[in-house]
Amino acid sequence: MIIIERNYASILMQQLGVKNWGASQAVYPKVNAMNWTIARLEWGLPHPDDRVEYEIWTSANDEASVKFKQNWRNTALTFDYNNYTLFTPHVYILNGTHWGCDDGHYDCGNQCTNAGRKFEKYLCMEVNLLNNDKFICVNIYVNSSTKLNESLWWDYSNLWNKNCWLTENVEQTFTETCSFTQMDSLDSNMTAWVRQCIESSGGYNYTGGVNTILEEETSFREESHIYTLPTVLVNAAIVRGNIDCNQITEQTCQVLDAICAGFVEGSAPSQCSQVPAVNCSDSDKDCAGICNGQSLTDRCGVCLPSQTDSRWDSCVGCDGVPYSGKKFNDCGYCLSNTTEGWQDEGKDCRGICGGDYVVDSCGNCLSSNDENFNSCKYSSGGGDSNSKASTSLTLVIVLSVVSFLVIVLCGFIVYRLWTKQQAVDQRFTNIMKQYQLMDQNGGIETKAHAVADDEPDD
Repeated sequence: MIIIERNYASILMQQLGVKNWGASQAVYPKVNAMNWTIARLEWGLPHPDDRVEYEIWTSANDEASVKFKQNWRNTALTFDYNNYTLFTPHVYILNGTHWGCDDGHYDCGNQCTNAGRKFEKYLCMEVNLLNNDKFICVNIYVNSSTKLNESLWWDYSNLWNKNCWLTENVEQTFTETCSFTQMDSLDSNMTAWVRQCIESSGGYNYTGGVNTILEEETSFREESHIYTLPTVLVNAAIVRGNIDCNQITEQTCQVLDAICAGFVEGSAPSQCSQVPAVNCSDSDKDCAGICNGQSLTDRCGVCLPSQTDSRWDSCVGCDGVPYSGKKFNDCGYCLSNTTEGWQDEGKDCRGICGGDYVVDSCGNCLSSNDENFNSCKYSSGGGDSNSKASTSLTLVIVLSVVSFLVIVLCGFIVYRLWTKQQAVDQRFTNIMKQYQLMDQNGGIETKAHAVADDEPDD
C-alpha cells in the first residue's frame, strides 16, 4: 500500500491504479502551495505474537557485518532488555557432503572438520569453523545464565572483529587462543564453559564424528534458504538492502525499519518513532544512536535509559571493577567468589565475624586472654601431646576390642568343632554298641548248642 503524508494529515490510499510503476502513471493528490508531500511504500510482516523475533546469519570472517554489529549493539540490548524482541545469531556453514568431502579420503584438506561433514572455503578454513562454533556456544552461555549478560555476544563479536579478525597480521591473530583471550576479558567463567560446550556438542576433530551445533546450523541455513552474508531475518522474512545502520532510525536503518514493521500496529516501542535529526553528528547521539537522546552507557558497556535503572553497573564487582567477579562475603570482605574459603575470611575459629578467638598452639579455640591459652595441660581440644595420648588411648581401645572379638570368635569356632566331634563320637558309640549286642547274642546261642550235645541220650 502507499501512504501519502502531508503537513497535517495522512491519506491512506488502498489503490492508486498503478499497473507498472512510473511517474507518468502514478496518481498523486493535489498539493497545496508551499506544502510538502511525501510518498512512502510500506509492507507488512507476519505478527506471530507481541514480540518480534529476528536473527542474523554471519561468520567469524564476515567483514560486511562488522559495522552492523558495532552500530546495532546498543539498540539490540535496549529491545532485548524490555522484551520487545528475541534475537538469535546463526553462523553460515557449508555442508561438506555436497562437496564430496565426506568420502573418507579427506581430499578437501584443512577446509573441513568432522570427517568432511562441515566445509569452509575462505580464510583460515578449518579455524573459521572452530570460531563459528564458539559464536554459537557464547550465545548459549548468554541464554543459560541467570545474570543479565545479554551484551556478551555483541561484545565478544566486536572484540573478535577488532583484535582477531580485522588486524594487520590476521594470520597470527585469527586463532583459537585469540578468541579465548577475548572471552576472558569479558567473563572469567565463559572460556571454560565454551570449551565444555564445544566438547559436549561433539568437538571439531578433523577426522571426528558429528558436531551437533554445526549440524543444526547447517540444517537451519538450508531450510531458511540463506545464501549470502550477512543476512538478517525479521519474523522469518529476509531484510533486503544495506544493514550498516550508521544512524538508528527507520528511515536510515533497514533492520530497524523491518523490526518496527513486525510489531502489531500501535504496539511499536518508542525507538520506532525516531526521525533523522538535521545535521546530527555522532557527538550529538546518545549510546542508543538517537540524536539528543538521554540514554547512557554504564561501566559494563550496557546502554540504559538512566542511571536509576536496576541493571545499571550490574556487572561491577565490589571492588568497582567490571566483570571482576568479586563479591562481599558474610563479614563484608570484598573477595573473588572463586577463592577457596572466601566466605570464611574475617571469621574467628568459632565462625563469628570479627571475633577474637584463635586456635592456640595446642589446637584449642580460645581467647588470647584465656588463662588456658597455649596451656596444653588443661587443653580441652588437645595439643600435640594430648593428640598423641588420645591417639594412643584410642589405639589401645581398638586393639582391646579387636582382641576380644578374636578370642570370642576363636572360642566359638572351638566350641563348634568340639560339639561336632562329640556328635560324631556319640554316633560311633551307638553303632559299636549295636555290633557288640549282636556278638553277645551269637555267643549264647552257640554255648546252648554245645551243652545240648553233651547231654546223654535217654
